[in-house]
Amino acid sequence: MPPPSKEPWTAFACRIPEGNPGRWNARDATRLDKVYHVTHVVDACRILSDGKIKAGRIGDESILKRTTASVAWVSPNTWVNGSIFGSVEFAFDWNELIDSKNVYWVERMDYRRSKAYRFLVTANDHDSSKYVRRYDPRRDNGPLLERGDDWYCNMNDVAAEFMLEKDLPLRRCRAIRAITHNRDCKRGSSCVERNLNSEQIAAQVIAYAISHRIRIIRDCFKEPALGNTDQNDLRRDVLNALRSLFDDLNCDQWNRRISRVGEAEPILRGALALYGNGLVDDARDLVASLSDNGTLRRTLESIVAKYFKLDTITLGS
Repeated sequence: MPPPSKEPWTAFACRIPEGNPGRWNARDATRLDKVYHVTHVVDACRILSDGKIKAGRIGDESILKRTTASVAWVSPNTWVNGSIFGSVEFAFDWNELIDSKNVYWVERMDYRRSKAYRFLVTANDHDSSKYVRRYDPRRDNGPLLERGDDWYCNMNDVAAEFMLEKDLPLRRCRAIRAITHNRDCKRGSSCVERNLNSEQIAAQVIAYAISHRIRIIRDCFKEPALGNTDQNDLRRDVLNALRSLFDDLNCDQWNRRISRVGEAEPILRGALALYGNGLVDDARDLVASLSDNGTLRRTLESIVAKYFKLDTITLGS
């Protein structure tokens, strides 16, 4: 009988599940279709401006910190109590990212409350590196498995962390969502996002995208392949965020100077830019130069419809 494998990844080995999902056990893998990059709002807005998630030097205790590697991080995991990394999620198709790439085992990480395994996904050849080991997902007995066109990974009480050795362009992004932010934030108690709800987070990101006319990610807020040109083309959470944005910009007092939508649009775009940078009170002060609630609503509907290429949209009452 051959000796047990000493490969480091076998500690996280999984197997392809069979039969009814209700009968899967802790050794069974999960189908791998989507991976996510999660970050805070200010960083998400910078990503929107850059048009990509920039690969950066590794800042934690990874063994690759000793190298010059620059990576962009993604993971298939989602968490019931929210992510510790932020409140904005960029979703990507795994098959697109892994296509024609080499996979290398990097390390296991033992955190205070959890554990993780890490793979480097790259177009480069690192076979001679002393820091990583080539991994074959078609043959190796580990936490990442490839069977034909299908991919699986181990996500049973463990985090799967993939390090992509390249920038990740937003043209590959399939969805942008606000998600729950775990109270145990990587940035500590100073993180204000822990006190915001998902509608406020999404409203800030959408306001930033609209005010800066970032069109490459418009479809990331829509229902996939719906093909409509009215508000039903937008996801429900996006509609809720836009209505939250409208409510946030409402004023107690109006200066009643500007009532025409054409004249109000430049003012509201400026307010959206302020709102997107977290300056809600300043945005509301700027909006106060409009004539009333109705002008705000009609102008916001006009700007949103143009941005998302919609025939119609209704916000507020």
